[in-house]
Amino acid sequence: MKNYYDRNYRVAKSQSYLYSGLVMSALVLIMIVVSVLSIVNGSDMVLIVTGFAAAVFWLIASVICLRVYYKDNHVEIKEKARVIAETVENAVRK
Repeated sequence: MKNYYDRNYRVAKSQSYLYSGLVMSALVLIMIVVSVLSIVNGSDMVLIVTGFAAAVFWLIASVICLRVYYKDNHVEIKEKARVIAETVENAVRK
């Protein structure tokens, strides 16, 4: 049985949300491109509306997954951002 309080399990679960969110973001881009190409080629209006609706739903799912990843890791993300900002600031001073 999995130990749900184990740090490694939580990290792996959190990373799965990140990867899922990124894949869904790619699907959003694909759906938008296909829908725009459908408009250019003069396809049926139902196909165009369905493509944009699918893109909206993939976008919502992507935002939810990436939000879960951010909520799980916001402390580490802010710490890395602070370190990067300090590094850039020190480089600019020199």
